[in-house]
Amino acid sequence: MITLENDYSNFAGMVENGKMQINAPILVDEITSIMVEGNSAYVDLLQQIGIEISDKPSHAELAEATTNNIGNNQKLIKLLSFKIAERNSLIPSTDVSEEDLKQVEYIVQEITPLANDIQANQESAEAFKEAIIVELSSKDETPQPQMNDEGIVQKAEETGNNKLKWILGAAAVIGIGFFIYKSRKKFAF
Repeated sequence: MITLENDYSNFAGMVENGKMQINAPILVDEITSIMVEGNSAYVDLLQQIGIEISDKPSHAELAEATTNNIGNNQKLIKLLSFKIAERNSLIPSTDVSEEDLKQVEYIVQEITPLANDIQANQESAEAFKEAIIVELSSKDETPQPQMNDEGIVQKAEETGNNKLKWILGAAAVIGIGFFIYKSRKKFAF
C-alpha cells in the first residue's frame, strides 16, 4: 500500500546521485505540477496515447484518468517520467542525449512499482486519486465546475451568479422589513 507523506527537497540532485526513491507523495506532487503548469499539454498527451478525456477536464477527471491508466499504460509512465525529468531540469527541452534518457529510465523504474500498486490495490488507487484532487485544488487557481441540487454540473460563473442573486434577494428582504418596521413606529398611536 502507498503512503502519502512528502519529505523531499532536492529531486534533481537525488535522481542524479541514484538515491531518489519516488514515493506516492512525490509522484502526486510531480504529476500535479505537470498538470497545473501545462494543463492542455497534459490533456493532449493523455489523448495522444489513447486515454479518453475531455478537452477541459475537471480536477476529478484528471485524477480519474491518471489513476485508472497509470498501472496499465507503460506509455503514460514513460511520458510522465520524461515530463518529470524535464520539469526538474534533469534533461534539456530539446536535443535529448542517450545519457539524458538514462535519467528518464531511472524515473520509470521508480514509478513502475507505485503504478503497479495503484493498479492492484483499490485502497491505494482511491488514496492516490484523492491526493491528486487535493493537490490540484491547492495548486490550481482555475474555478472548477459545481453540482447543483439536481446533479447538473454548473460552471463556476453560474454558481457565482446564483450567490449574488441570493445575497441581493436577502438584502432586499431585509431592506423591506426594515422599512415596514420604521413605518409602523411612525404611525403607532
